Formats: sequence, C-alpha cells, structure tokens
Amino acid sequence: MGKRKNKISKRTNFIFMVFFTFLVLAFIVLLLLEYIDFSNGNDSFIFSKIIGKNSVSGDIDKFNVKLLNYLNKKNISYDYFRDTEKRYHFKIDINRKLYKNIKDIFEKYSKKLGFRLIQVETKRYRKHTFFLYKTLFGEKTIHLLLVNRLEKPAIIQGEREKVIEKVSEPKIAFIIDDIGNYNVGAYELKKLGIPVTASVLPDSPHGFEEAEWLKKYNLRSLIHLPMQPKKDINNHLEKSRVISLNSTDREIEDLIKRSKIIVPDADGINNHQGSLITSDAPVMTRVLKIIKSEGLFFVDSRTDFDTKGFKIAKQLNIKTAERDVFLDHTRTYEHSMFQIKRLMRIAKREGKAIAIGHPFETTFQAIKDSINLIKKEGIRIVYVRELLE
Repeated sequence: MGKRKNKISKRTNFIFMVFFTFLVLAFIVLLLLEYIDFSNGNDSFIFSKIIGKNSVSGDIDKFNVKLLNYLNKKNISYDYFRDTEKRYHFKIDINRKLYKNIKDIFEKYSKKLGFRLIQVETKRYRKHTFFLYKTLFGEKTIHLLLVNRLEKPAIIQGEREKVIEKVSEPKIAFIIDDIGNYNVGAYELKKLGIPVTASVLPDSPHGFEEAEWLKKYNLRSLIHLPMQPKKDINNHLEKSRVISLNSTDREIEDLIKRSKIIVPDADGINNHQGSLITSDAPVMTRVLKIIKSEGLFFVDSRTDFDTKGFKIAKQLNIKTAERDVFLDHTRTYEHSMFQIKRLMRIAKREGKAIAIGHPFETTFQAIKDSINLIKKEGIRIVYVRELLE
C-alpha cells in the first residue's frame, strides 16, 4: 500500500512539474512576443505598462506637437493626416531658405525621442524639389514627411496674409465625424450653441439614435460614408458596409440608399477613411455620379494627399468642398486649439475654411473656448453646406 501511495505521489509530482514547466515556457514565449511587438512600435499589454507608452504613442504625440508648434510659429504651410495603420503623413511647403531648418528640426526631435529618421527619396519637378523622410520606431514607420522645397522664393503663410486683400466676412465650418461610434455627439454639439455639421457613420452602434437626436436638435448632418483605405488592399471589409475597388454600381447605390434611411436628414456625404477609393479616379467618378443622382453634395475629407474627390466632383458639377484642417489627430486640447487658430488664418486668407474633428471631450472644449475669439476676429461660423462650390 505504501509503495502504491509513493508511486501515485511521484506521478502527481511529475505531472505537476510538467504542467509548471509548460506554464513557465508559455510565459517566456508570451514575454518574448510582447517585447517584439513593443520594440516594433506597437502598444504592448505588458511592456507599455512596465516601461510606459512614452516610447510609442506618447512620444509620437510629443513629436507631432513640437513639429506643429514649429510650423505654426513660423507660418509654414502644411497639411497632415493619420492613416489606418496609425502612421502620420505630413506635407510641408517651404522656402529653400528654410529647408535646412526643417530638416534639422526632424533630426532634433527624432533623436530626442528615440526615433530613426531616414531620407527615403528626392524628386525634382520644375521649380519644386520634393524630399520624403520617414521616422521609425523599431521597424515600424511612424511618420512620412513630404517636404516641398520651393526653389524660387515663395510667399509663406504669414507674408501672404499681409499682401492679399482682407476678406470682408470670412467663414468657417466645423464637421464632427464618427457620430454614432460613441454614445455621445448630438447633445454635446447642441450645447455648443453654434452651427456644427455632424457626420454620422451609418452602420455604427448608435448611428440611427444619434441621427434622430440631431433632427430633434435642428442640427445639420452628413452621411460619413465608409470607403476602402489603402491599408486594406485585399478588401477584407464587409461588402455591404463599405465602398471598395470591387463594388458594383448597384452595391454603391444600395449602400447610399440604406445610409439615407439611417440618416434621413443628411443632405451630403463625406468619406470615412477611403484613401484607396478617393485616389482612384475611375472608381471615384462612379461613386460621385451615384451621389449626384441621389441629390447629395460631397465633402472630401482629404484622407490622402493624392485624393481626387474634390476635383472630380467639380468636373461633374456636384456641389462640393474639401477639408482644410484636422482638429484632433493629436488628441489634446492644446493641439485642437492651435489647429483652430490655423483654421482662422486660412479663413481670413481664402475667405472660408473647413475643419474636421471627432467626438472627443478635448475637441468639444477647444471649439467651445474658441467661439468668442472667432467672432471677435470677424469670422462667421456656418454649416458646411454654406461653403460648397
């Protein structure tokens, strides 16, 4: 009996040791995979908490804020957006004289935050030279920085504002995208007490409900129409919910008609993502013809520098407009505030300007706090439909 008990005990210990060894190996493999993910610039459940996110999202925000502050301070013309892979794309137009300064800024901020800066290519076209840089964290690309160096001295933003005749009544419009994705939106826009256009994602969890509240609050709405981004070149998205390269005219028409049922008061459309579609002229032409047949206007969200949406819409005699400023790709109150100030400068120069933001508390607060300043500067806040061409 004692021998049998001893055998059982040994077998139990053996099983326990095997199980324990398996757990230890599994934990080591998990740690290794998490570390590889973290070192490639992705957020890690373990290492982002132990080491901190400053090496990933935190440092990206620091780089963006520093760069945008510099560009605004120097009145340098720029545009930027974040793609679906969370890479930031900047396009900067700059005088030859200031080019070395911006290159030094890239190097300084990259080195300080632990990114690698690489010059990818250089292209010359007439009086322009284009330089493409990228920053990397590990093997992951964080920024794509396209610098357009003007070989002939050009007027930068601040100087341009001095020589162009002042617009009598500049206008700006705010669009808040992704309404329906969160259980906030309509009420927060109502509290602002100004014309703000809400763009509703038709297949979002709260889209139908938010669209109804927008109607009750007498606020204008758009359909935030999902379109295929460049990231998803194999089209893994659900066909009935997004316009893809392979969408037939019937599928596009069905999606827009269904979206109109969900957001019945919408009189226009702007694209959700869609870098692949808006940069493809034949597909975008088909989409816009259907938008026109449905009696809707189109606002180009400009999620890609190569977008052709605005240009094709004008060719097809569709009422249209395009985004000038993103308010909150860097999701801080300070960033949204100086993007609004940039919006005001553009409006004063061009007569009108359009901003796109998202239903974030920091974005709402920045808009609210800037209302008096906007009015004081003689700029009128309007719905985006009033700025169509």
